[in-house]
Amino acid sequence: MPEAAPTEDALAAIARLRRIAACAAAGEALGEDGEWLADALAAYLEHADAGVSLEQAFAIDTPRGALPWWRRERLARRDAALRAFAHAAFPKLKPHAQGAAVLEAATRYGASGWKWDCVASELPRRIAGTPRAHLWHAMQAAPLPSTAAGVARAIGAHKLKCPVSVCEPVGS
Repeated sequence: MPEAAPTEDALAAIARLRRIAACAAAGEALGEDGEWLADALAAYLEHADAGVSLEQAFAIDTPRGALPWWRRERLARRDAALRAFAHAAFPKLKPHAQGAAVLEAATRYGASGWKWDCVASELPRRIAGTPRAHLWHAMQAAPLPSTAAGVARAIGAHKLKCPVSVCEPVGS
């Protein structure tokens, strides 16, 4: 059964919250986003006693049985990094063989360099510019699938022709 995706309204609200956070951090005026923020907070304060949550007031609540928006974003970043790794490290393998090869490489990295790299908040220099950098991004984003078939699904083996990258590019 496919997982329910966040609604367009929820995704727009998340984008708005990110803009507000960036403007507030920079000390900039919030404009229309400030009005939206004030309205959502007022709705929450007015109706919290009736059970309205902040997520509901901001229209970012998760439908029953769906993954929360933040989890879906992390999985999308992980999967994009895995696709980039598969494309960089195993471009000539058939799709399902890529899944097995990526899982093996990730397992080896997990047992070796990841032990130290997992605490790094930025990409370690020693792997910058290497295919392993993609594994670091994937493992920072979310837990990896535990089977080759799961990795093949995550990398979208059937659509691997042009990897999508929402993670930091290798070499940056």
